[in-house]
Amino acid sequence: NDGVKNGVEYFMGKTDNSFTANPEVVDTAGVKTVTWPKSATFSGTYHVQTSTDLVTWTDAPSGVVDNGTSVVYTLPTQDKIFVRLEVTPTP
Repeated sequence: NDGVKNGVEYFMGKTDNSFTANPEVVDTAGVKTVTWPKSATFSGTYHVQTSTDLVTWTDAPSGVVDNGTSVVYTLPTQDKIFVRLEVTPTP
């Protein structure tokens, strides 16, 4: 009941009942990024998605880097954008 879906928690390596915090936007010298930890045992697919209105979501066309232990998304330089991670674990 922490507001994070179980598939996303599994992606992030969380397997217990502890609170799972969503990552925050980090601004480093004007470059804004979001970083999700990624479990080495995760099996499935994921998509970083963006929206300008929280209604219509599309896969991020660029700026996503998967380094094996985390997924980093560099936000585009525009006034307002929402970001989410959509995860589908392999059954």
